[in-house]
Amino acid sequence: MSTEYNPETAQLDEEERYYEDHYEEFTAADPSARADLIAAAKREPVLQSGKKQMVSIRLAPDDVKAIKRQAAKMGFAYQALISALLHQYAQGDLVNVSEAKKLFNAE
Repeated sequence: MSTEYNPETAQLDEEERYYEDHYEEFTAADPSARADLIAAAKREPVLQSGKKQMVSIRLAPDDVKAIKRQAAKMGFAYQALISALLHQYAQGDLVNVSEAKKLFNAE
């Protein structure tokens, strides 16, 4: 069985479809901003180790369902995904998609 990528049969999610449909509208970002975004995207995830502090947080049920779906696609427990996202945010490595779009659409 071939695992070669075939663009004709690729299943794109909503965001990927947007980028595919609007590719010609994007312009290059400022080289320094572009380099920072690329570097952040290439960074290996940092696995947390050692003691963990228990916290309690209230989340909207629809958000929890969406997080569980994303975690399942990635092969993670949803708690691990939430922990990783919060860690990325705390480290300043979480990229805001809306802000990134603005950078790439800047003229």
